[in-house]
Amino acid sequence: PLNGETFTVIGFITGISGGGQYLNIMVDTVVSNQPEIPDDPEPDPDPEEPIETDIATVLTGADGIYTTSGVVLAVNAQSFVLADDTGSLLVYLGTAPDVQVGDLVTITGTTKMYANAKQFAQDTVITVTGSMEIELPDPYAPTAEEIDYLLYEEQIFVNYVQLTGTLVISDDGKYYNFYFDGTTLIGSLTYPDAALKEILDPLNGETFTVIGFITGIS
Repeated sequence: PLNGETFTVIGFITGISGGGQYLNIMVDTVVSNQPEIPDDPEPDPDPEEPIETDIATVLTGADGIYTTSGVVLAVNAQSFVLADDTGSLLVYLGTAPDVQVGDLVTITGTTKMYANAKQFAQDTVITVTGSMEIELPDPYAPTAEEIDYLLYEEQIFVNYVQLTGTLVISDDGKYYNFYFDGTTLIGSLTYPDAALKEILDPLNGETFTVIGFITGIS
């Protein structure tokens, strides 16, 4: 079957015949010049796993694509607060998050500054890896002066706070604003879900205390 083909032989030269025309070879092995195809080729290596970054590094780093993990501390109608041992930040999705308080999640997405705070944007991919019971610390109750000082901060970090003020709901029902005594800042209760609106709607014009997370200034 190799007639006319070019290939390599291994053997012994035993002499020259035919008036010096033929090289006499005792062949031991015939070697094909075709590349050898292994029976079981090695599979392609798995793609590299993304490098995971703690939240403190995300908060202080340049805007970009990050992967980080943590536990969900709070959820509203369009975003949630994620925390690890180093810090916490807002993950804004623009739609109802498919997570619950206490979920352990890994996220990959693009960060950006919005409302003077670093947050993950709408392209974030979320993987729920488990859940845990969480117990939040006692909230901090800032003074009016401390609230006003936030206006001068270059970057706002998520803080768990207790605030007392008067609720004013806009006529169209879109905005739930919270007015504090002695400060120029107005609290905005961002993206309350239907259950929270049901609680808040009868309190329009009332003064009371809320506990939650400061996530930025807009």
